[in-house]
Amino acid sequence: MLLGGSSESRSSSVVDDALKVQDKFLCFCERDKILVADTLVDTPDFFAGVGLLLTILREKMHSRQGVFDAEDRAVLDSHEALRLSNTAVRLRLFTRTLDIIERWPDEFLRIATATCMTQAAFAHYGSAPPWLADQIKLLPERLRPRYTYRGATLVKRVRQIEEDGGARCRERRARELMAAARKWS
Repeated sequence: MLLGGSSESRSSSVVDDALKVQDKFLCFCERDKILVADTLVDTPDFFAGVGLLLTILREKMHSRQGVFDAEDRAVLDSHEALRLSNTAVRLRLFTRTLDIIERWPDEFLRIATATCMTQAAFAHYGSAPPWLADQIKLLPERLRPRYTYRGATLVKRVRQIEEDGGARCRERRARELMAAARKWS
């Protein structure tokens, strides 16, 4: 009986916490503008930024697990995984997002630095609302240099493809040359 009570209290604690987080987001929905740090943000822009933060944070919780608490390490590598995950997992993600917003922009920049967030990662998901875009501009553009085709490198790669031969040699060579042409133009 003691074990059952412990499980019930943990379960009710998760539910209580989830309801508190839900109430905060519902309060945001009822407002025309939301104060983020010192900036008044239109509600649609706020939720567009929150959605982007949730996406990036979910991705980073999956790929940079060492940075987050043990509870945050739930693997949520897709929207479907988030939708089907249990309440405790979703709660950690939304709670973490609220923490970032409540301590904006310092907590965002701390998490972004710790998880190696870049402008390129955010650009992959489209444009960010101004309140978030201002902070994204402070992040590094990318952490690795872009691969650039150099004439000598291209020639070496094409020769290697030709030496390997095989039935798909021409296709691979054409693909390599077309990729180089796109990069140079």
